[in-house]
Amino acid sequence: MQHITSTIELKEAIRQLEADCDFEGTQLKADFQYACKSLNPLNILRETLEETATFPLLLDNIIGTTLGLVTGFLTKKIVIGRSGNKLRLLAGSILEFILLNGISQRSDTIKSIGRFIVQNVLRKKERKF
Repeated sequence: MQHITSTIELKEAIRQLEADCDFEGTQLKADFQYACKSLNPLNILRETLEETATFPLLLDNIIGTTLGLVTGFLTKKIVIGRSGNKLRLLAGSILEFILLNGISQRSDTIKSIGRFIVQNVLRKKERKF
């Protein structure tokens, strides 16, 4: 810091310090608002999903596992129905586990079949109208 020898230099130094204080206060407020926005649960979830979308292998695993879970659950509900039979409950659980593992391991094949169906079968029906 420089040595102040006159009142003009003192007033200039005070003005400079006040300007610095105003600038730092503005920056502090902006940083606080950014921190509040980034701690919002919806923003955290959105940023996490955006990061997940950048990792295609992880996204494929999530899609495959979700597809396997849904298929296994629906199949179990179809097999068991409203029955309280222990044998049917066991068979439904085993079938759910088999489908979950099978579909989640072969999600690439299932997706390619789905793309083929959408591109070839469903689009041909649209053209007939």
